[in-house]
Amino acid sequence: MKKRSITSIIVFLVALTAPCPDGLSQTQTRIYTSHERKQDEKEQREPSKTERRLTDEQADSLAFEKALNAIKQLNFVLEADYISSARMGTTYVDNGTNFVSVSDDRAVVQISPRSDIGGLNGVGGITLEGTASNIVMKTDKKGNVTVNLNVQGAGISASIHIAIPQGSNRATATVSPNYSSNATTLGGRLLPSEESNVFEGRAF
Repeated sequence: MKKRSITSIIVFLVALTAPCPDGLSQTQTRIYTSHERKQDEKEQREPSKTERRLTDEQADSLAFEKALNAIKQLNFVLEADYISSARMGTTYVDNGTNFVSVSDDRAVVQISPRSDIGGLNGVGGITLEGTASNIVMKTDKKGNVTVNLNVQGAGISASIHIAIPQGSNRATATVSPNYSSNATTLGGRLLPSEESNVFEGRAF
């Protein structure tokens, strides 16, 4: 009896390990748990660091080209998120009320470091309007761009130097009054006027 049982077990094991005859091949399907499926979806959803870097570089490059086109068309706004001067130091400000803009030959410099309503312009600072002239754009060997212009108006007589590093729309605009050494620099993003959301106060 025991011998027959042992023989039966051996036959059973041989049958399990024997290759399937032609026409009866086996198929294998991987079945994923809910945790495995969620992990796989997460990995597919989240871009890699390299992909994110490439995407950021493409976005910066596009913003740079749009900024250059806006300058060439004399239709741009530099929305400032900080202001710097020898007297004030560096102050972070609202980019909706601090800006330098050029629209054809009309230039506006608005500096409003205060968050409350007030100042000469009604939005916490001063708004100076004038006529832009002698506008010159230069590009160096590395692709960095500078723009120089003069602005003359009832409340402003100054030269403005705008600097934009290659591959970005981050820019600085240094406003240098013609009759004093109190230069002020505004730093932020340079955008086409139609993409800007600044609020212009009462001009001086």
